[in-house]
Amino acid sequence: MLKGIKKAEGFFLGLLLIFALFVRFIDYPNRLIFGPEQSMSLITTGEMIKDKFTLLGEPYIQRTTSTGLYLFHSAVFNYSLIPLEILFNYDPFYITVFFTFLNIFTGILLYHFIKKASNSKVAWFSTFLFLLNSKMIHHSLFIWSLNYLPLIGLLSLFLMWKLIKNKNGLLPIFILGLLSGIGFGLQYVYAISAFVIFLFILFVSKRKLTGSAVYFIGAAFGDLPMISFDIKHSFYHLNSLHMYFLDLQAGRISGFYTYYQFLNLWPLFAIIGGVLLYQLFIRNKLIVYALLIGYLFFNLVSPYSKLIAGKITANDITITDLTRMANIIAKDNPPKIFNIAVLLDFDTQAHPLRYVLTFKHNLKPQPVEKYANLDAMYVLALQDYDMKLPRVWELQTYLPYKITLIDSLTENHRLYKLTK
Repeated sequence: MLKGIKKAEGFFLGLLLIFALFVRFIDYPNRLIFGPEQSMSLITTGEMIKDKFTLLGEPYIQRTTSTGLYLFHSAVFNYSLIPLEILFNYDPFYITVFFTFLNIFTGILLYHFIKKASNSKVAWFSTFLFLLNSKMIHHSLFIWSLNYLPLIGLLSLFLMWKLIKNKNGLLPIFILGLLSGIGFGLQYVYAISAFVIFLFILFVSKRKLTGSAVYFIGAAFGDLPMISFDIKHSFYHLNSLHMYFLDLQAGRISGFYTYYQFLNLWPLFAIIGGVLLYQLFIRNKLIVYALLIGYLFFNLVSPYSKLIAGKITANDITITDLTRMANIIAKDNPPKIFNIAVLLDFDTQAHPLRYVLTFKHNLKPQPVEKYANLDAMYVLALQDYDMKLPRVWELQTYLPYKITLIDSLTENHRLYKLTK
C-alpha cells in the first residue's frame, strides 16, 4: 500500500516537472531574453575573469542619486556567474539554461520541504502554483541577479521552520543571516524581509541576544564584498544609499516598487495557495480541478510566459540571430579601431553584441562613448531605416560615412558596415 502511494506521488510530481520543463523549453531560442541588462552582467563578470577581480558589482542603471551616484548590486551575483562563463565558454544561451533549471530546482525543493512539513498533496499543489506561475516562467528565460530570490526566500522559510522545531539552534540563524545579507546585496528592498526575519528570530529563539549577534554576523558574511568595498572606499555604498533615501524623501527623484523586488515571497505565496487548495480539495475535488485548470490557462496565455501573447515580433532579433551576426562581423576581420551599434531599441550601443564579440570572438569594440574616430562601424538596423539620415547620436557622430551592406540578417534586418 505504502509503495503504491509513493509511486503515485512520484508519478504526479514527475508529470508536473515534465510539463513545467515543456512550457519553459518549447521554442526556447525564440523566447529566451538576452538584452542589455543580461549582457552588462556578463560583461562585468567577464572582465573579472580576464582583467581584474573586483569587490564592486554592477550598477543599477535606473537607480542614481541627484548627485550622480550609482547604487550597485553586490558582486556576489557576478561571482556566481564566473564558473558559468568559464564552464560554458561565455555562451549566453547555456548560461540562461542554468537559470531555467535553477527555477525548476527551486520548485523541486519546494515540494520536498512542504511534503516534510505537511503532506504530499499540499506540496504538489504548492509546486504546481509555483512552477506554472507566469512570472516564474518569465524569470526562467533570462539571466538576472533577482532570479536567485525565490530560492533564497524558500531556504529562509525552511530555516525558520527548523528554528521553530529547535528554538535553541544557532546554525539556522546564522544561515538566515547569510541569506539575508546575500538577498540585500541583490535587491535593497530585501531589507524589509530581512527585518521581518530578524523579528521572527527575536520572537522564536530562546537565545535572543546570541541569536541576534549570530544573525548579523551571518548577514555581514552574505554582504561581505559590499562591506569590504565600503571600508576601502569611504563607505561609498552606504553614502549612496543614504543620499538616495534623502532624494526620495525630498522628491528630487522618483522611486517605485514592483513585483520583482519581492520575488523571495513567491514560494510563500505558493505555499499559502497550496494549503488553501488542499483544504478545499478535502471538501470538493471538482472545484479544485476547475481552479487548477483556470490558473494554468490564465498563466499560459499571459504575456509574461511568452507562449501565446508577448512573443517575439518581426522587429526583434533572437539569440540565434545575435550569434550569427557576431560570426559575420568576425569573418569580416574588422579593423582594430571599430565600434558597433544596433538600431532596434534604446540599447543603441549594442551591449549583447558587444559581449559576444568580446568574449566569444576576442574582438574588442571601442568603448561606448567613442564613436567619432573609427576605422569602421558595424550597424544592425531595420530594412527601412534611412542610414543616410541617422536619428541616433552614435551614427551622427560618425558622419559622413560610406555605407556597405554586409548581410541581410533576417527578412526585416540589415547589417551594414560604415567606413570613411
